[in-house]
Amino acid sequence: MRILFLSAFFPSPAADSAGVLDAHHILRELCRQHEVTLLSFATAEDRKHIPGLQAMCREVVALDPPALPRSGRYFLYTGLSFASKLPAIARMSQSKPMVQALRERIARPAFDLVHVEFTQMAHYVEYLGDMPAILDESDIAFVRRDRFAQTTDSWAVRQLLNWDTRKLKEYEIRYCGRFQGILVRTESDKQLLQNFLPAARIEVFPPWVDLSFADRLREEPKEENLLFYGAMWRPANEQAISYFVKQIFPRICANRPGVKFTVLGSRPSEGLRRLQGEKICVTGYVPDVAPYYSRACVVVVPLRSGSGIKGKIVQALACGKPVVTTSVGAEGIPAVEADGLFIRDDPESFAECVRWLLEQRRYLHFREPTRQFVRRFYDWKAGVERLENLCMEVVQRGRVR
Repeated sequence: MRILFLSAFFPSPAADSAGVLDAHHILRELCRQHEVTLLSFATAEDRKHIPGLQAMCREVVALDPPALPRSGRYFLYTGLSFASKLPAIARMSQSKPMVQALRERIARPAFDLVHVEFTQMAHYVEYLGDMPAILDESDIAFVRRDRFAQTTDSWAVRQLLNWDTRKLKEYEIRYCGRFQGILVRTESDKQLLQNFLPAARIEVFPPWVDLSFADRLREEPKEENLLFYGAMWRPANEQAISYFVKQIFPRICANRPGVKFTVLGSRPSEGLRRLQGEKICVTGYVPDVAPYYSRACVVVVPLRSGSGIKGKIVQALACGKPVVTTSVGAEGIPAVEADGLFIRDDPESFAECVRWLLEQRRYLHFREPTRQFVRRFYDWKAGVERLENLCMEVVQRGRVR
């Protein structure tokens, strides 16, 4: 097949968020079997990886993103979205050069299928005509936004977010209905979308989990180290760290004075960097995460907002580390405590669970159960087969219309 792969973020192997890494590995698998053209926004840093993707793809078209996170233009576009029919994330992905590049390629009789990555690109279906198309919903965006709004302290900010969430929900459901196939990461996300779109063809696709370094984690931790790993430019992750440091970590330290906490992930804000001290390390981007997992006793994921499956949790389990998280963090992951996943929604029980795992080094008991769980439930090969079948089905249906 000839596939046009349209993405809001450049799907490079060095991406600093789980969703974009998912997109990279989906692109890689499609390129193994098909002729793929990539059309994506790309930052200056992303452009270093164009040659690698050119070796995979038939063509790579990289365009400047309309706005970068935390930039002046980002906040400008957020403001402009309130006068737009588009919600904020879609308004910041609307680009005349992207529309032009898409129209130029669709005008050629060159593609059998369009694969669209990320919710904020869904409205580009307007330019596809009768071209069969699949949308990858790595999470349900309006659920993520609503949860963030409800856990925001500022009343004024919450009202603005609620207003934008209503627009986002209407946008997401309306445009999802325009696609012939939809990918989601969990059965709960599938059921949620199916309630709004009963006729939609929705397939559950597992997240890609980086197991490349798991075999190197043979060393037992020498100190009581806790770890959080995620893209720190994402508001839900920054919110989680603030919540943990203010309400949970002091309770742990009261009984375990030697415990330390590492925040691992790219682009932390200045506010997060100021947390750095004797007990807290904020690393920013690191080229190799294996040493940090080796030193970690327990991985903490204290998310209060967000949606979809959390690749950071599955990856931690794959590395043999027990995870303490919230109901939001554990959403869509069918693990139980015997598998090493502990769900605690209030600060005291969260802290108590971490202390229990640290006592007598109980965390070591979960090294093999966590890995066995990932092997049972997250079979990437089976997911790729489902993706391939969905692509073929959508193209065949398009041909008989």
